[in-house]
Amino acid sequence: KGKGPRLAFQLDGTVFVSAWGQHQMKAGLQIDHVGLDALAGGTGNGIAVFWDRSFMGTRGPFGYYTVSSNDRLPNRGFITEGNATTDNVGLFLQDAWTIGRRFTVHVGLRTEKESVPSLSPDPRVPDTAIRFGFDDKLAPRLGIAWDATGDGKTKIYGSWGIFYDITKLQLSFAFGGGSSVGYWYTLDSVDIGTLVDNQDCPPACPGRLIARSANGVLINDPDDNHIDPGLLQTRLQEAVAGVEREIGPNLSIGVRYIHKQVDHAVEDVGT
Repeated sequence: KGKGPRLAFQLDGTVFVSAWGQHQMKAGLQIDHVGLDALAGGTGNGIAVFWDRSFMGTRGPFGYYTVSSNDRLPNRGFITEGNATTDNVGLFLQDAWTIGRRFTVHVGLRTEKESVPSLSPDPRVPDTAIRFGFDDKLAPRLGIAWDATGDGKTKIYGSWGIFYDITKLQLSFAFGGGSSVGYWYTLDSVDIGTLVDNQDCPPACPGRLIARSANGVLINDPDDNHIDPGLLQTRLQEAVAGVEREIGPNLSIGVRYIHKQVDHAVEDVGT
């Protein structure tokens, strides 16, 4: 439905330290500038004619008709439209600690600050629909690797970590990106040519207006906000354990166990 700018920047550094073993410590900063620029939908209004029918007990001499439009570009039918950018910042710190010559411990921590923009043109609506701070996305990681036989041929390893998702900006369409309005009019003439390519319709359409309906809900409407105040970003835990043995210069065998679980998930639920 739409693409936008994307620019990524990463700065990291590594330090080697000898203290109760050998440490390879690494820290870094990541900045992602992402955006969404979308305009999708109809190239014209949708018109449906209902001959000799009534709507809500009302009709014209020849029935009624409907017009599918929107309140931003009234002659384009139902549309999805919006333009927004945001900057996400990530920080990480990790250490590979080798104890002796056979045992290595990997410890790390990552965190992010993320904002999900709003696409609503309404000045009352905040520019940011959802914000996750550094304290909301703390992601520790731990791993071990052991040379069990001392010859570099048998490795026993394990790891555990927490991983957070980044909100896909397509979800921003729920924050004011969609626009759809439906109209119902009496059909007072058999000349439907007056309905087609009529730049004044809507709202000045032939016949009498029976009803108007704006479809969709602005989820982050400041007067009726539907975003869970306790919303947590999608979080996955993963644990891995395994053993691997080299039995030849070009051949090894191993067994590995992986467990994954989703602790939280962000869902867009319509009613």
